Amino acid sequence: MGTLLLLPAAAPAPIIPAPPCGSTYPTPFLIIDGSRITNNTRWIELRINPKTAYKVNAQADPEYPFPITIALSQTGSRTYQVHNYATQQFPATFHKGETAHVTAKYVENHTEYSQIIGTYHVECTRTVTHDFKAPPRQKKHKKKHHHEDDTNQGEEP
Repeated sequence: MGTLLLLPAAAPAPIIPAPPCGSTYPTPFLIIDGSRITNNTRWIELRINPKTAYKVNAQADPEYPFPITIALSQTGSRTYQVHNYATQQFPATFHKGETAHVTAKYVENHTEYSQIIGTYHVECTRTVTHDFKAPPRQKKHKKKHHHEDDTNQGEEP
């Protein structure tokens, strides 16, 4: 009669966080931009860093979703989930004199090629930050009233 051998169930592989990008990839693939302004709101977005845009060895794919946190100095912080950096924008509404510290932490997936092992992927963790001041306040234009001098309305003295 055969013996039933009980083996422990295979344990799930441990999730090892990607190491920091460091010196291997010193320039971040994404940067934080807040140049679009509506009244007292800066629209925070991520875009490809111009310093990496055309360098083959600096290209990366970010892994989604990842968090972006907007910490306003007077009104607290808010964290959003980025699902597509190319299409999402996040509002940072400022009060007078307020500043914002924006942080995004994501994993960059770099595709590399070696003649020996072929194509392979290198993942690393990237944290990018940027500080913003409140947008410039719009100047309120005073309405100018042009009053003609009522004493000399076309009359000769």
